[in-house]
Amino acid sequence: MKFLLISDSEELEGDISVILKVRWPEVILTHAVDHAKATEFVQTEQPDMVLLDLNLSQASDLNVLHEVRNFSDVPIIILSENDDVIDMVRALEMGADDCLAKPLVPMMLLAKVNAVLRRCGVLYWQPSHTPYFISGRLTIDYTTCEVCLSGKPVKLTPIEYKMLCHLVRNEGKVVANSSILDSVWGPEYMADNGFVKKYIYRLRSKLEDNRQSPKMLLTDRGIGYKFINPHTSSQR
Repeated sequence: MKFLLISDSEELEGDISVILKVRWPEVILTHAVDHAKATEFVQTEQPDMVLLDLNLSQASDLNVLHEVRNFSDVPIIILSENDDVIDMVRALEMGADDCLAKPLVPMMLLAKVNAVLRRCGVLYWQPSHTPYFISGRLTIDYTTCEVCLSGKPVKLTPIEYKMLCHLVRNEGKVVANSSILDSVWGPEYMADNGFVKKYIYRLRSKLEDNRQSPKMLLTDRGIGYKFINPHTSSQR
């Protein structure tokens, strides 16, 4: 997994690297001091998580959080010496997934990271019966979490990947919006059908030849969506 730490502290980088590698030896931690470079890294490298070290009492320090949330749903945990409840709430409302006060307690950091990764779909669901799904042009490797279309890799965000998996494992069945929300985002988002519509649009843009006339991700108006295996349906 790839982590991005945005901080001006080299000591913090060393501490976090040691803590993360205890749990995930293969983890890659990138350190960015400059906010512009950090934003560029999120765009180009699509890390699995961002750890943002900042002073919550300084509104300007939250700019990078706002900028990243304009284009990415990457999980973000705020690290701050300021544990004021109002400031924490403000960061969460701006799009942070969790906050953690410094100095860091290793077990708490690991617990928070693990919980956010699981909730945001980075610790992916993997079917036990097969490591692959192959449907004509579409291939999903559940072991590496890679999606390919006609043999070419398709970059999906964690949320997009988790939604696709949820629809695929219910192939041919209409999946209600409430089921998608519960599986992908959790019960606290049960009323936000706009999330589902937004991410279906993004998946269609990446997987369908024509998102206005989809062949795989179909809408059952007023109920939900279903995945159709075009290879199987064409043989019927």
